[in-house]
Amino acid sequence: MHTEELSVDGVKVCIALPCYGGYVPLEMALVFAELVPELNKYGVDVSILAERGNSLPTTARNNLLAKFMDTKSDYIFWIDDDILFQVQDFLQILALTVRKKSVAATYCARKDEPVFFIKPIDGENITFSPEGLIESRGCGLGFSCQHRSILEPLFDSAETYEDKNKNIVRDVFKTAIQDGRFVGEDYYFFNELYRKQNQITYIHPLINLKHVGRKDYDYRLLNEKGDLNGCSS
Repeated sequence: MHTEELSVDGVKVCIALPCYGGYVPLEMALVFAELVPELNKYGVDVSILAERGNSLPTTARNNLLAKFMDTKSDYIFWIDDDILFQVQDFLQILALTVRKKSVAATYCARKDEPVFFIKPIDGENITFSPEGLIESRGCGLGFSCQHRSILEPLFDSAETYEDKNKNIVRDVFKTAIQDGRFVGEDYYFFNELYRKQNQITYIHPLINLKHVGRKDYDYRLLNEKGDLNGCSS
């Protein structure tokens, strides 16, 4: 599915950037410099929120979500500070989210072999939508977008706690034990969307993201034969 087939005109999106070290790779900064004017050309109203100096992904994401809820944006677009992408990748995910409400592109683990974490709907068998998107209830959150309407119920019903600065935090993103396995805050979040709202998260299988570590990890989710490459649930 191409962006031209979908409309993003008038969309209000907030980019949420967890950034512990307070800086992003040069390649990401250059893409952001291209991204904002390109979004404006498409009629998209974009703002950026960042959370720096927070070493806990759970609280960083909870804080960013709370800030988003205080904006007038309709969509939140998560971009982790170690994910490299292209402008067109962002546009495709945003355009698809207008229809699907929760859409992501996945990225490989920082390992010297292709490993992509995707939680299939039934826990075992990966299925595709008619548009060719992977249907899931879990993946990495680092390049994904959601509509406000599916976030509000989770936010409003979340348990709260007091952080070290005596701020009240809604605990939407947390680690947990589910089905006898430890899951990170991203899997937990997506699984709650599916469990409580039957909201599938659709993964675009053709977007190739780089995961920055001691080198750039950029294995492709679909191999040359069109088969899924290195998937793990």
